[in-house]
Amino acid sequence: MHTGSSAENRIVQEQVARFNAMQYQVRVNVVILPQESYAGHIREAAGTGALPDILDVDGPHLQDYIRRGYLVPLDKILTDNSRLDLFPSVLGQGMYLGRLYAVSSYDTGLGIYARPSLLRAAGVRIPASIEGAWSAEEFGRVLQSLARRDPDGAVLDLGLATKGEWYSYAFLPVVQSAGGDLIDRETYRTAAGLLNRDSVVAAMSRMQSWVRKGYVDMGGDNTAFLNGRVALAWGDHTAFRHYEEQFPGDVVLLPLPDFGHGSRTAQGGWGWVVSKACGNQRAAMQLLEYLLQPEQVLATSEAAAGIPATRSAASRAVLYRDDGPLHLFMSQLESATPSRPGLPAYPVLSEEFQRAFDDIMHGADVRGALDAAVKAIDMRLGGGA
Repeated sequence: MHTGSSAENRIVQEQVARFNAMQYQVRVNVVILPQESYAGHIREAAGTGALPDILDVDGPHLQDYIRRGYLVPLDKILTDNSRLDLFPSVLGQGMYLGRLYAVSSYDTGLGIYARPSLLRAAGVRIPASIEGAWSAEEFGRVLQSLARRDPDGAVLDLGLATKGEWYSYAFLPVVQSAGGDLIDRETYRTAAGLLNRDSVVAAMSRMQSWVRKGYVDMGGDNTAFLNGRVALAWGDHTAFRHYEEQFPGDVVLLPLPDFGHGSRTAQGGWGWVVSKACGNQRAAMQLLEYLLQPEQVLATSEAAAGIPATRSAASRAVLYRDDGPLHLFMSQLESATPSRPGLPAYPVLSEEFQRAFDDIMHGADVRGALDAAVKAIDMRLGGGA
C-alpha cells in the first residue's frame, strides 16, 4: 500500500494483525511504499513478475493496470452482501467493461462550505438538497448579496493556491455540470466538442466573471474561510472538521452550483485490488471482506479523514448519517457521480485542464484557453489513449 497518513497506516496494520490472529490458514504482511514513487514500484514489480497478492491503487490509474493485465476481477469472489453495501460511486470507480476490479474503505467528496449566519443575514436561500442547488445564475446573485456586506467584496474561496490535481478534482464537476468532459468517454480519443463546447465556455466565463468582479479571494494560503474573510469555500471532505472547530454550529455543507445539467461533485481515491500473481484469490478476498466490515470501514475512513464507502458504516457515522452535517456526501455517493477519466493518459488530460483553468482564472480568453487545451490533449494523445 502507499504511504497514507500515519493514522491510516497504523489502522491498516492493526487490522491486518487482527485478521492474522483470527485465522491460521494464511498470513498477511503489510508493505508500505512512498506515494511519490508508488506507481513506479508497481510497474517494476509487474515487469519482474513480483506483484504482491493485494495492493492499493489510485482511481485514475486503475484502467491502465487492468489493460496491462495486472489485475483480476473481484465480482466472482466478492460476496453479494459486500458488493451491495458499497455506494454506487465507489462501485463505479472500481468497474471496467462491466467487471469490478477494486473496492474501497472510504471515498472523497466535494461541495461548498458556508456560514449559514452570514447567508441568512444577506437574505440568501440555503439549498437543502442536491436537487435544490443554486443555479449558476443564482449563485452569482448570492455572491453579489454577500459582497455588499463584506468589507473587501471577496466572499468565495476556490482554493486556487493549491493548483495541481486540485484544479482537476475541484473544477471538472463544473465542466460536467455544463454538459462537457475532459474527453469523449466512448472512444477516449479526443476532447474536441466536450472540453470546449459552448456550454463549458459559458460556465468557465461565468467563473472568470466572479474573479473579475472581486468576489473570489485570491490570497495564496487557502485560509480565507478559516480566518473569517469569506462566507463560502469550495472544499472537499477533509475541510469540515477544521471549519467546525473555528465556527462551532455555524458551518453547513451545500451542493456545488448547477451549470445547466444538474449539480455535480467529485469523488474517487484509492482502492484495494487483487493481482494476477495472487495464488490464493479466496484468501485475498477473505482479507478484503474483513476490511469492508462496518467497524473496519469506520476506523479506516476516520483515520484517513475520508467518507465511509459502505452504507452500513455510513449509517453509524455521526457526521454522515441522515441527521449528520455531512449527509450530503452520502447523497452524492448514491448518485454514482462520474469519476475522473480512468485511462493511461489521464495525467495529460489533467495537466492541460489545469493550465487552461489557471489561465482563465487570471483573465485569459476563455474559448482560446479551452481550444488550446483540446488541441494539446488531442495532439498528445496521438489519436488514441
